[in-house]
Amino acid sequence: MSVHDLVAITALGGAEPQVDTVAGLTCSEVTDLALASVAARLGQENACAKKLKTLLGDAAPDAGKALLASPYSAVWKGPDQWMIGADFSTHEDLETTVKGAL
Repeated sequence: MSVHDLVAITALGGAEPQVDTVAGLTCSEVTDLALASVAARLGQENACAKKLKTLLGDAAPDAGKALLASPYSAVWKGPDQWMIGADFSTHEDLETTVKGAL
């Protein structure tokens, strides 16, 4: 298979965003959110946290916490790991922005 044979699909495997309900639990695909995952390299935890603070305008969230702000939000995922989110319509290239900030 060549790259030209690939077909874009959504997270739930469809051609368009879907809403699935199973046993009373509803799962809706969110298409208006850009996400980028950040994990500090070993020995670079403080430097990463400092650079994230500059990007986010506040300290990266601690365990079990989230920072809900604009334009960027952040959710703690694990020790020295965060998920950064922003509006997709204005931050489609969020991963490039985050990578450049770090």
